[in-house]
Amino acid sequence: MNLPWSKKSEKSSQEAEIAALARKLVDLKEERENLFNKVMNLEEQAAKKELERRMAEDEIKHMIRLKEERLEVEFEKKSLAADRAHQDEIAKLEREYAQKVEADLKRQLERMGEMYAQILERLPNISAKLGGTLQTNDGG
Repeated sequence: MNLPWSKKSEKSSQEAEIAALARKLVDLKEERENLFNKVMNLEEQAAKKELERRMAEDEIKHMIRLKEERLEVEFEKKSLAADRAHQDEIAKLEREYAQKVEADLKRQLERMGEMYAQILERLPNISAKLGGTLQTNDGG
C-alpha cells in the first residue's frame, strides 16, 4: 500500500539522509583540509628544524675551525719562543766559550812571554860584529 503520507515520510527520510550525508561530506572536507594544514605545518616545522640543525652544525664547524686556528697560532708562538730561547742559549754558550778561549789565549801568551823571558835570561848575552871577532859580555 502506497499511502501518500508514507511517500512524504520516505522522501523526508531520504532528504534527511541526504542532508546528513552532505553535512558529513562537509565535515570530512573540513577534516581533510585540517589534516592537510597539519601536514603542511609539520613539513614546515621539519624544514625549520633541519635548517636550524644545519645552521647549528655550521656554527659548530666554524667554532672548531676558529679553535684550531687559535691553537695553531698559540703553537707557533710557543714554537717561536722556544726557538728564540734556544738561540739565546746557543748565543750565551758561544759567548762563554769565546770568553774562555780568549782567556786561555791570554794565559798562554803570558806564559809564552814568561818562557821567552826565562829562555832569554838563560841564554848568554852575545854581541857579534860582522867581520869582527866574537865577544861575550861575561868577560871571556
